[in-house]
Amino acid sequence: MIPRDRKYIGRGLGLRAQDDPHRILGIDPGASLHEIKSAYRRKVRLLHPDSAGTGRAGIEAFEMLKEAYQDLLALHLSGKMSKQHGPEDIPRCREGMYDGTFVFITVSPWEALHGKSVEIDVYDKEEFCVHCQGSGFVAAPGSTKCQACQGKGYKRLPWGKERLRLVCTACSGTGFEAKVVCPACRGKGKVARKRRVQVRLPKGTRDGMLLCLQGQGPWSPENCARDPLYVEVRVQLPENWTIKGIDVHAPVTVDIWTALIGGDLPIPTIDGTVIHSLSSASRDGSTIRIPGRGWADAKGIRGDHVAILNVTMPKGAPMPLARSLIKWLRVLWPCKGQVIKALMWK
Repeated sequence: MIPRDRKYIGRGLGLRAQDDPHRILGIDPGASLHEIKSAYRRKVRLLHPDSAGTGRAGIEAFEMLKEAYQDLLALHLSGKMSKQHGPEDIPRCREGMYDGTFVFITVSPWEALHGKSVEIDVYDKEEFCVHCQGSGFVAAPGSTKCQACQGKGYKRLPWGKERLRLVCTACSGTGFEAKVVCPACRGKGKVARKRRVQVRLPKGTRDGMLLCLQGQGPWSPENCARDPLYVEVRVQLPENWTIKGIDVHAPVTVDIWTALIGGDLPIPTIDGTVIHSLSSASRDGSTIRIPGRGWADAKGIRGDHVAILNVTMPKGAPMPLARSLIKWLRVLWPCKGQVIKALMWK
């Protein structure tokens, strides 16, 4: 997360006339909220300084992408999104609503379902770098003392009855002849301190939910206060699990023999594993509904966990003895006019 240290010149949200947020994200003006989020996630991986480097051009592109995304989110949240909207139609800021920092957090299904608190680190007010005393440079290894300031790093200038203390321009305040860019602040002279913020998740938090924490973002020198913090929550569901309404749909693997004759089947749910007694002759694709183990609505009412059976076959072709037993099984347990998927080896 990059500290917001500048704003674009222009209208209420700081966008210039040519900076159409739709164009920046590469989407149509009538794009849905899902399309906006997908476009941002796709581009942020390429432009984030962690991937693209910390050059000024890259950081500016990343900041522009982030602002465009926040602007379009604000339009959707305010219910004013339409195909006719352009940059000039974006509503002006109120109470710093659109000036905050945007971050992603990933939480477990259990944390999202039960509304737990999670902690994240955010950038706070910038401070002068203590390693370089705000100059952006430090002495190079093995360097000799600066002759201009005699190694002090500053000069005294008479000013009436006082003497001003000025940073030595020859050594940039390092006190040495040779200098290198400060590794702590990378030449900026300032560093952004981090602080820990607690994010309280509502019960039944869904993937993609946007939370706004007023006064919890980084320090804004322009406003002399902290910006709001926008937090988009990603719920890390297991692979192929989906939420439909307040029910959780998830595949569960069962071998063909248990499907045919029945038995105990462990079914993973968000709240832990449930042992279900599977009846005989269970078909591939059939469902098992476990009440009260699904997701939750705004009132905390739980849905069901719907397990979808995925009947698996033995690996490879049957050995001669197994083939003989299967032939006898076909005689003892005939399939009259039916094709059972589970008995077809590929």
